[in-house]
Amino acid sequence: MNKFGKQTFVSIISGIISVFLTYFLFIGPLERLNIDVLNYFFPSKASTSDVVVVGIDEESFSAFDKQWPWPREFHAALIDRLVEEGAEKIIFDVIFSEPSNQVSDEAFATSIKNAGNVTLGSDISETKGGFISGVIETRPLKLFEDAGAKVGLAGVDMDNDLVVRYIPSYENTLSSVNTKFNKTPLDRGKIIKYAGPDHFFKYISYYQFFVEDGIEKNSLKGKTVLIGLDLKANPDVQGGKTDTFPTPYTRFNSRVSPGVEIHANIYHNLVNQNWVDNPSFIQKTIIFGVMIIISLLGTANFKPLRSFGVGMGAHLVGFSISIWSWGDGYFLSILLSLPTFLLMYGTSSVHAFMTEGK
Repeated sequence: MNKFGKQTFVSIISGIISVFLTYFLFIGPLERLNIDVLNYFFPSKASTSDVVVVGIDEESFSAFDKQWPWPREFHAALIDRLVEEGAEKIIFDVIFSEPSNQVSDEAFATSIKNAGNVTLGSDISETKGGFISGVIETRPLKLFEDAGAKVGLAGVDMDNDLVVRYIPSYENTLSSVNTKFNKTPLDRGKIIKYAGPDHFFKYISYYQFFVEDGIEKNSLKGKTVLIGLDLKANPDVQGGKTDTFPTPYTRFNSRVSPGVEIHANIYHNLVNQNWVDNPSFIQKTIIFGVMIIISLLGTANFKPLRSFGVGMGAHLVGFSISIWSWGDGYFLSILLSLPTFLLMYGTSSVHAFMTEGK
């Protein structure tokens, strides 16, 4: 024990206590903070010019002066305009599961068939009842699927704090059915590398397609266009949740993103294959253990400046490496071990002060 210093035992005990505190209390909040910081300061560098978001927004509701749901002739006309402008893929983050009227539905189906590149959203819900229980998928009308529409799940995976950080861990999502990505990610296995804050992608209000010179000619040629709600309140007269979600940027700007833009980020990740892999628990434990050993070596033979320099220096180097690895598609959660080092350093400082000269 003397070889390392009289604070060795104190460092070990405080380290063990801190490891348990980190595992049971801090691991979730620290990982979420780590992901948010890296996403905010080091967003995706891949070009976003191939993705366009069309927002069903307040301006469009004012322009049309119609309640939701809008007549499906509107969506049929939008598809026709997008085809005219050369859009490569048309993705609706809207679920058309209920019939409206025969004329409207047939008009929409005809435009879907003529376009040949339309994807419609579906949703899954859990049902519990006396006779039926389980997960049910709500799909678009068969008429629209028969017209050639692809179908993709429009749900997102929310973290414990309701922030969307991970690519959905199920197959056939709105994004995956429109890319060559055909693997189902493990639960929280792939982190979304956001391109930027809300409304970062090229954005066009829905109504602009219905006014003269509303959009620039040929500006959508070869683009993937995602259409979805972008409203502060739910347009459904029956109420319910809005289609908006916190993202890693919300921690810094207090703004939420429309669901359609989150799908745009996921699609952007899958097309460019620039998501960030979330390592397994074993890999995280190994990294955590290395940082704890370095912290122990720094505090065992306690000298205030040297011990602080060793521990904080190791974490600064580790965080610098994590920035590089984030850019390379791998998440290093260096912040997990920081509370352990600080507790080891603090208790060693107190012990050294109380036993000075003894």
